[in-house]
Amino acid sequence: MTQEPTRSPAPSVELATELVTPPPTLELATEIAPHPPAPAAFTTEIAPPTAVVPTELPTQLTPAPAVGDGIPPETLIINTYQIKRLLGGGGMGEVYLARHAGLGTEHAIKVIRPSMGDNTQVMDLFYREARVLRGVRHDAVVNYDGFVRDAQGRDYLVMEYVEGIPLSDRLKHQPLTVAEVLTLRDRLCAGLRCASSGRSAS
Repeated sequence: MTQEPTRSPAPSVELATELVTPPPTLELATEIAPHPPAPAAFTTEIAPPTAVVPTELPTQLTPAPAVGDGIPPETLIINTYQIKRLLGGGGMGEVYLARHAGLGTEHAIKVIRPSMGDNTQVMDLFYREARVLRGVRHDAVVNYDGFVRDAQGRDYLVMEYVEGIPLSDRLKHQPLTVAEVLTLRDRLCAGLRCASSGRSAS
């Protein structure tokens, strides 16, 4: 007689005595969040820079030197030429209107600025100008009237004074006609040709 094997009893399943907590439910917002504040409006104008105020102000302003204050009016040069007024000036020299004390004639006197008196190149050009002008005689070039030196060693180029209206002043009021331009061109070219060759006009 066959004996059936003994079966082990099935393990008992324990039932959970506690309910599984369901995952939390998400609550929907019932209110709409307010919009973030609007950004500040950009300025359309650029603010001017802040002025920097100096901590110390000068107690006295130094006036800029006036053109031609090197030789005051009525100055008598080498006891011969009396300065009347400044005619013009440039980077190296100035030109004055002067009257001959004895003859009463008027002359244009060119002088190198004192600040340029020690410049060898400038003075060489000044002497060369005087030598060239001395040898030139032309209607378009002022005449050479002399070259003098005062007791302080300052040199003066004495030239013919031609009274008239400067071309720059004329052009401010009325332009030149074509005929006037051609006449002026021919006159200036002839004077330059004479000065460059060092010979007087025939």
